[in-house]
Amino acid sequence: MLADWLPPSGPVLEVASGTGEHVVAFARRFSRISWQPSDAHDDALASIAAWSAEAALGNVRPALRIDAVESAWPIERADAVVAINMVHIAPWAASLGLLPTTLHEKMKRLGLLRRRPPEPPQAEARLHGRLHS
Repeated sequence: MLADWLPPSGPVLEVASGTGEHVVAFARRFSRISWQPSDAHDDALASIAAWSAEAALGNVRPALRIDAVESAWPIERADAVVAINMVHIAPWAASLGLLPTTLHEKMKRLGLLRRRPPEPPQAEARLHGRLHS
């Protein structure tokens, strides 16, 4: 499903990367994307570094400390933001940090906002089918 939503290349931020297993799997699958893992916790940042070192992939950047609650994020650019493993375990305030209006404002302040072309009809149809099956 990620393939329907990710850009073909460029930087993608993963918020709350946790152990780093997901970002390594994503980097293997989407090798033209430059993956930027992040997390708010020291143990997660250490785990991300270990997973990244073990995988030795050239498209995984060193992890950033990002707390979704904070308004400033230490990243210069992202063509997409992925948050897969966060909302079910994070404090409500962190989840609110990912809501479209909040994220939109953060990205705008940081100069990260870039308009994406409309979704191709086949991607929209596949998503509609998944949602209604």
